[in-house]
Amino acid sequence: MSQTKILAQESYNNLLNLLDWLSLHGPTPTLIGDWAVFTYNSYVGSVDIDLVGPSMSGRFLREHLFYR
Repeated sequence: MSQTKILAQESYNNLLNLLDWLSLHGPTPTLIGDWAVFTYNSYVGSVDIDLVGPSMSGRFLREHLFYR
């Protein structure tokens, strides 16, 4: 098995674990990039995971600055 296929398989496993965790704890992400294409063409994979989540309306920045 090529190194790229090994990395893609590990990326896929990580994606499934991440989605399982997010389904329990939220938020609900939107999958973009090559793994989104994979849902239509299962012969295409990826070595990275691209997700977009809901806006936090600046809460992350406020919390980050507050707890510094």
